[in-house]
Amino acid sequence: MNTKEFLVFVDAGHGGIDPTTRKYTTPGKRFYHEGCQLHEGGWYYEGVENRIVANRFMELLKEHGIPYVQLHHDWKDDLNTDLHRRAEVVNKHARAGGQGYVHSFHSNAVGSDNPRREQIQGYTIWTTHGQNFSDAIAEVHFRNIRSLCDTLPESYWRTDKKDGDADYEEDFYILRKTNCPAILEEFGFHTSKEDTLRIIAHREQRAQAALQTALWVKQSFEHHGLS
Repeated sequence: MNTKEFLVFVDAGHGGIDPTTRKYTTPGKRFYHEGCQLHEGGWYYEGVENRIVANRFMELLKEHGIPYVQLHHDWKDDLNTDLHRRAEVVNKHARAGGQGYVHSFHSNAVGSDNPRREQIQGYTIWTTHGQNFSDAIAEVHFRNIRSLCDTLPESYWRTDKKDGDADYEEDFYILRKTNCPAILEEFGFHTSKEDTLRIIAHREQRAQAALQTALWVKQSFEHHGLS
């Protein structure tokens, strides 16, 4: 029987706050909401929020004895090199015999000049083009997060049912360049004030849903003799 180690590759999209300069390192991935107290006054920083959820997910994985690998740096994010580095970390483990999947945490956005900015809201989950095990993971996670965030309206859950499942398909780098199943979720549009408050209010539910998904994937790997 194959005894390859099962791993969860945890990815928080974009960068955080430089502890020396106290500056946010991914300026394009932020939005200001007047009257709110967010990551820095009214500023929402996507990379900071992604790390809060991803790091809580890793705490839960540790509590449940599930091995994981952190792909994101605590705060750095060089757009020219960091995506390549993250993918290479995954692929290095794969070459060494590791078996697992990537879970990448994000929020979404529209242009600040969009007159419907406040109305564009909701959750999306992504895989690469085509049908593979990533689609099955995305479908399970979509069910898990809907269940744990059951006070959100039905319209919140954005789906692309062209191929019969909920995920949208796009060849994002972290999905396309990693040699294992991978999902990327965007919880809410941080360009909407209402959605930004939902994002922050559902940190624990997101992490718990991710744990449920990880447990399901691990069981699936074990059932098929992959770990």
